[in-house]
Amino acid sequence: MACSHPHNQPINDECFVCGFDNPAGLEAQFVERDDEPGRVVGLFTPKPIHQSYPGRLHGGVAAAMCDETIGRAFISDHPDQWGVTMELRLRYRKPTPIGEPLEAVGTITKVTRRTFEGTCEIRRQDGTVCVTAEATYMRLPVERIVGECSDDESYMWVDDPRPVPGEGA
Repeated sequence: MACSHPHNQPINDECFVCGFDNPAGLEAQFVERDDEPGRVVGLFTPKPIHQSYPGRLHGGVAAAMCDETIGRAFISDHPDQWGVTMELRLRYRKPTPIGEPLEAVGTITKVTRRTFEGTCEIRRQDGTVCVTAEATYMRLPVERIVGECSDDESYMWVDDPRPVPGEGA
Protein backbone atom coordinates (compact mmCIF):
# COMPACT_ATOMS: atom_id res chain seq x y z
CA MET A 1 0.00 0.00 0.00
CA ALA A 2 1.31 3.48 -0.88
CA CYS A 3 2.40 5.85 1.85
CA SER A 4 0.07 8.80 2.39
CA HIS A 5 2.91 11.13 3.37
CA PRO A 6 2.34 14.61 1.92
CA HIS A 7 5.29 16.25 0.18
CA ASN A 8 6.07 19.32 -1.89
CA GLN A 9 6.37 19.11 -5.65
CA PRO A 10 9.51 20.75 -7.05
CA ILE A 11 9.46 24.32 -8.31
CA ASN A 12 11.11 26.34 -11.08
CA ASP A 13 12.78 29.52 -9.85
CA GLU A 14 11.55 31.68 -12.74
CA CYS A 15 7.98 30.35 -13.02
CA PHE A 16 5.23 32.97 -12.63
CA VAL A 17 3.16 30.60 -10.51
CA CYS A 18 5.71 28.77 -8.31
CA GLY A 19 9.05 30.58 -8.68
CA PHE A 20 10.79 32.61 -6.00
CA ASP A 21 12.99 34.49 -8.48
CA ASN A 22 10.08 36.00 -10.38
CA PRO A 23 9.29 39.35 -8.69
CA ALA A 24 5.71 39.30 -10.02
CA GLY A 25 5.17 35.63 -9.17
CA LEU A 26 2.67 33.96 -6.87
CA GLU A 27 5.30 31.78 -5.11
CA ALA A 28 2.76 28.94 -4.92
CA GLN A 29 3.57 25.77 -3.03
CA PHE A 30 2.20 22.50 -4.48
CA VAL A 31 1.57 19.58 -2.13
CA GLU A 32 0.74 16.05 -3.17
CA ARG A 33 0.13 12.79 -1.31
CA ASP A 34 1.43 9.44 -2.52
CA ASP A 35 -1.98 7.84 -1.94
CA GLU A 36 -3.81 10.49 -4.03
CA PRO A 37 -2.30 10.31 -7.53
CA GLY A 38 -3.95 12.75 -9.89
CA ARG A 39 -4.64 15.32 -7.16
CA VAL A 40 -2.59 18.24 -5.88
CA VAL A 41 -3.18 21.24 -3.62
CA GLY A 42 -1.62 24.59 -4.52
CA LEU A 43 -1.16 27.06 -1.66
CA PHE A 44 -0.68 30.76 -2.38
CA THR A 45 -1.32 34.24 -1.01
CA PRO A 46 -1.93 36.80 -3.77
CA LYS A 47 -0.15 40.15 -3.37
CA PRO A 48 -1.32 43.63 -4.41
CA ILE A 49 0.57 43.22 -7.70
CA HIS A 50 -1.91 40.43 -8.57
CA GLN A 51 -5.09 42.49 -8.22
CA SER A 52 -7.55 43.84 -10.74
CA TYR A 53 -10.24 45.73 -8.84
CA PRO A 54 -8.96 46.92 -5.45
CA GLY A 55 -8.51 43.96 -3.12
CA ARG A 56 -9.56 41.39 -5.76
CA LEU A 57 -7.43 38.82 -7.57
CA HIS A 58 -7.15 39.45 -11.31
CA GLY A 59 -9.07 36.82 -13.30
CA GLY A 60 -6.09 36.09 -15.51
CA VAL A 61 -3.94 35.35 -12.48
CA ALA A 62 -6.65 32.99 -11.17
CA ALA A 63 -6.64 31.30 -14.61
CA ALA A 64 -2.85 30.85 -14.44
CA MET A 65 -3.12 29.30 -10.98
CA CYS A 66 -5.86 26.88 -12.09
CA ASP A 67 -3.94 25.95 -15.26
CA GLU A 68 -0.76 25.19 -13.30
CA THR A 69 -2.60 23.27 -10.58
CA ILE A 70 -4.37 20.92 -13.01
CA GLY A 71 -1.11 20.33 -14.88
CA ARG A 72 0.64 19.50 -11.61
CA ALA A 73 -2.15 17.11 -10.64
CA PHE A 74 -1.28 15.16 -13.80
CA ILE A 75 2.47 15.05 -13.14
CA SER A 76 1.79 13.74 -9.62
CA ASP A 77 1.03 10.40 -11.33
CA HIS A 78 2.99 10.90 -14.60
CA PRO A 79 6.32 12.51 -13.64
CA ASP A 80 7.89 12.09 -17.09
CA GLN A 81 5.13 13.91 -18.96
CA TRP A 82 3.69 17.39 -18.88
CA GLY A 83 0.65 18.89 -20.43
CA VAL A 84 0.29 21.65 -22.97
CA THR A 85 -3.00 23.47 -22.42
CA MET A 86 -5.49 23.02 -25.25
CA GLU A 87 -8.56 24.52 -23.56
CA LEU A 88 -9.21 26.21 -20.22
CA ARG A 89 -12.69 27.18 -19.03
CA LEU A 90 -13.27 29.16 -15.83
CA ARG A 91 -16.20 30.31 -13.80
CA TYR A 92 -15.70 33.16 -11.37
CA ARG A 93 -18.17 32.41 -8.57
CA LYS A 94 -17.15 34.83 -5.79
CA PRO A 95 -14.66 37.68 -5.50
CA THR A 96 -11.22 36.26 -4.80
CA PRO A 97 -9.33 38.31 -2.20
CA ILE A 98 -5.67 39.29 -2.23
CA GLY A 99 -3.55 39.21 0.92
CA GLU A 100 -5.33 36.08 2.18
CA PRO A 101 -4.01 32.51 2.04
CA LEU A 102 -5.88 30.53 -0.63
CA GLU A 103 -5.76 26.98 -1.92
CA ALA A 104 -6.25 25.60 -5.40
CA VAL A 105 -7.27 21.95 -5.53
CA GLY A 106 -6.59 20.22 -8.84
CA THR A 107 -7.90 16.80 -9.81
CA ILE A 108 -7.44 14.75 -12.97
CA THR A 109 -10.78 13.50 -14.31
CA LYS A 110 -9.83 11.73 -17.56
CA VAL A 111 -6.65 10.40 -19.17
CA THR A 112 -6.36 9.13 -22.72
CA ARG A 113 -3.34 8.12 -24.76
CA ARG A 114 -2.89 11.67 -26.10
CA THR A 115 -4.71 14.00 -23.68
CA PHE A 116 -5.83 14.50 -20.11
CA GLU A 117 -8.58 16.55 -18.48
CA GLY A 118 -8.93 17.99 -15.03
CA THR A 119 -10.72 20.37 -12.71
CA CYS A 120 -9.62 22.97 -10.20
CA GLU A 121 -11.23 25.01 -7.43
CA ILE A 122 -9.69 28.07 -5.80
CA ARG A 123 -10.96 28.23 -2.23
CA ARG A 124 -10.74 30.57 0.71
CA GLN A 125 -9.75 29.22 4.13
CA ASP A 126 -13.41 29.04 5.18
CA GLY A 127 -14.13 26.71 2.23
CA THR A 128 -15.81 29.31 0.00
CA VAL A 129 -15.21 28.39 -3.65
CA CYS A 130 -14.21 31.51 -5.58
CA VAL A 131 -13.18 30.06 -8.95
CA THR A 132 -13.79 26.75 -10.72
CA ALA A 133 -12.00 25.54 -13.82
CA GLU A 134 -12.02 22.68 -16.31
CA ALA A 135 -9.22 22.08 -18.77
CA THR A 136 -7.93 19.78 -21.49
CA TYR A 137 -4.22 19.25 -22.17
CA MET A 138 -2.09 17.48 -24.76
CA ARG A 139 0.26 14.98 -23.12
CA LEU A 140 3.90 15.46 -24.12
CA PRO A 141 7.25 14.21 -22.83
CA VAL A 142 9.12 16.80 -20.78
CA GLU A 143 12.08 16.74 -23.18
CA ARG A 144 9.91 17.69 -26.15
CA ILE A 145 8.29 20.66 -24.43
CA VAL A 146 11.56 21.96 -23.03
CA GLY A 147 13.43 21.34 -26.28
CA GLU A 148 10.91 23.39 -28.24
CA CYS A 149 10.95 26.26 -25.75
CA SER A 150 14.46 26.84 -24.54
CA ASP A 151 18.10 26.03 -24.95
CA ASP A 152 19.10 27.15 -21.47
CA GLU A 153 18.66 25.72 -17.98
CA SER A 154 15.78 28.00 -16.88
CA TYR A 155 13.30 25.11 -16.99
CA MET A 156 15.10 23.08 -14.32
CA TRP A 157 13.15 21.91 -11.27
CA VAL A 158 14.51 22.50 -7.78
CA ASP A 159 13.28 21.17 -4.45
CA ASP A 160 10.77 23.36 -2.61
CA PRO A 161 12.30 23.84 0.85
CA ARG A 162 9.15 25.10 2.59
CA PRO A 163 7.61 22.96 5.33
CA VAL A 164 4.68 20.84 4.23
CA PRO A 165 1.48 22.05 5.94
CA GLY A 166 0.48 19.73 8.76
CA GLU A 167 3.94 18.16 8.95
CA GLY A 168 5.46 20.59 11.47
CA ALA A 169 8.37 22.91 10.89
